[in-house]
Amino acid sequence: MKKISIYIFKTITFVLMFILTFTILSYVHLSMIRSSDLKRQNKKLKSIENKYKEYQANGYYDFSLDNYDNKKLNEVKILASHNSYKKKGSIVGKLFVGLGDSFSEAKALNYSYNTLTKQLMDGIYSFELDLRYRRNNFEVTHVPIVDNSSNVVSFKNGLKEIKTFLMHEENSFPLIIILEIKNDYMWLDPFIKDIKEEEFIKLENLLKEELGSYLYTPKDMIEGYSSLTERINDKGWPKVSELKNKAMFVIHAGSYANNYLNLKENNEQILFSATYKTNLNDNAPFIIHNNLDIDSINELVNKNYIVRTRIGDTLNYSDEDVYKALKSNAQILTSDFTVARSDLNEYYYILDKYTIVGLNNDWNCKS
Repeated sequence: MKKISIYIFKTITFVLMFILTFTILSYVHLSMIRSSDLKRQNKKLKSIENKYKEYQANGYYDFSLDNYDNKKLNEVKILASHNSYKKKGSIVGKLFVGLGDSFSEAKALNYSYNTLTKQLMDGIYSFELDLRYRRNNFEVTHVPIVDNSSNVVSFKNGLKEIKTFLMHEENSFPLIIILEIKNDYMWLDPFIKDIKEEEFIKLENLLKEELGSYLYTPKDMIEGYSSLTERINDKGWPKVSELKNKAMFVIHAGSYANNYLNLKENNEQILFSATYKTNLNDNAPFIIHNNLDIDSINELVNKNYIVRTRIGDTLNYSDEDVYKALKSNAQILTSDFTVARSDLNEYYYILDKYTIVGLNNDWNCKS
């Protein structure tokens, strides 16, 4: 009996030591992915000018159904990428996601995007970036450690990439970058901290420093009005021609957008804010509405909001999803199946060839 007890104890000890060793080695391996991606991003940034030597600057017209220069921004519909920075990452990371959550969730993480430069050159003018604050720097990653592979580890470098494109493309469609500020799974990486007032100020300063005159802000738009809603309802959104070569940054709907609106005077905001339809704000002219409810979306669009919706989910989309997205007048159509992806052979386009079209009265939405 004593020998059996000793055998069981040794077996349990061995298993526990194996699990502990595997976990530590896995953590080191996954941490190195971030470092490797950052080095790769820095290297690409140094050579980015070479990408423009053979680039033909034809503006957004190569990707649009028509010339929309004289249209208001809210009168145009564009394809956008979701988690626009993401790379497939490590099998080890997906194993931990599967064990900690579900293997269906791990499967849903198995996708990868091109660099921001490649997406811009291919006619994608709206991104979604998951923003975190790590060691006094803003970084873009999905889930710390377990799903952290990214083309935009350094948000600052990502801004440089965007600016370089705008410098070479004077007729770029206005860029709409949605920042989804994250605070989930922070315990996985002790160097990540929450984004509060001080960090918001640093974020504003970073945008101004890196983009300069290419940045378009609520402060630019509000003019002499008391709120963005008052400005939009009276004067409308700016025309596309007024916003070409400009980048607008929008805080995704949720607590961070609400916090930012509470922190800043309406005529001092550098970032735009988005809300959900249940939490409207006079200084938040963007709406996140991922439920493809045609009537609900069109009601918001008729009130001069710009609405972001999604075509399907990360794993698939249906013809019905496409129909509803197009039938609605949602202006930002986010999809995981556009030319922005690096791991697909076929891509979804509006009307089979465009990333930009007018609203439904300009074309047949049955296509």
